[in-house]
Amino acid sequence: MSSKRIEGKPSRIGMFSCAGGSNTGQMSLKAVVAASEKFGSDRASLICLAGISSQIPGIVKGAKEREHILSADGCETQCASKTLKKFGIQPTKEIVVTRDCGIEKNHDLSDESGLETVRTKIEEEVARLVK
Repeated sequence: MSSKRIEGKPSRIGMFSCAGGSNTGQMSLKAVVAASEKFGSDRASLICLAGISSQIPGIVKGAKEREHILSADGCETQCASKTLKKFGIQPTKEIVVTRDCGIEKNHDLSDESGLETVRTKIEEEVARLVK
């Protein structure tokens, strides 16, 4: 499926991810990218979390126009969810890899043990939201 979005029409689901300095943070990002590719960015698109915290008007507006917001965090610190909430964007669904997928956080960025579990979890949640 193409990840190309129809210009002028935001996807139903905006997805934000932690991309932290840990295995679980990296897995959350990879899984969100995979979900966008699987469902198509016209249905579920990755949005830049740094654009929210930088208060880039078009990114903030675009996020607020989405029907649903999914945040994927690597750990219980929940940087992605907290950033969104700080700027008035309430996630419809919050996924925490350590809690929801049972993967232990470490700082080996190449450790992808459990990546398929994370992908499956995020894809299941996206599938529920796009119905």
